[in-house]
Amino acid sequence: MLRITLIAAVGFACTACATTAVPLSATFDEQDAARIFDEGSNTVRGSAVLRMRSGGAQTCAALPVELVPATRYAEERMLAIYGNSQRGYNPAAFGRSPVFEPDVPAYHRYTRQQTCDGQGNFIFDDVADGGYYVISQVTWEIPGNYFVEGGWVMGYVEVHDGETERVVLSH
Repeated sequence: MLRITLIAAVGFACTACATTAVPLSATFDEQDAARIFDEGSNTVRGSAVLRMRSGGAQTCAALPVELVPATRYAEERMLAIYGNSQRGYNPAAFGRSPVFEPDVPAYHRYTRQQTCDGQGNFIFDDVADGGYYVISQVTWEIPGNYFVEGGWVMGYVEVHDGETERVVLSH
């Protein structure tokens, strides 16, 4: 009962928060983003990990990881979310993810998704040449407080000519 009340209170509090739309000047270029589905000879592999307040580490084990083609539109989104287009961190807190204008639905379809393995590793094979953003969630719940900690981590990677690039997403 306490958990339901707490969740309802948090939900009510967040509806009172005014979310300001972030205007994007770049248009979404579907042709540029479509290379995400081209078969290439590159590999992007890596891991995602965050340090916990207790001093331990938490990985992205069993959580999603995305490969997003680096386009002008995607770069603007990364700058708004992470404050940077090379690597960044966004805490898991209500109201921290901006709402974009326009939020082009096709942008979300031009990605590849994986799930991190039990050790927090991921791999994307057959990646076409070019630049990509790798984004993963690393979150956990502290027993007894009902709040999610951690957040999302992002890194930029570029691959060409059959390369294997390793990226460690952290904060």
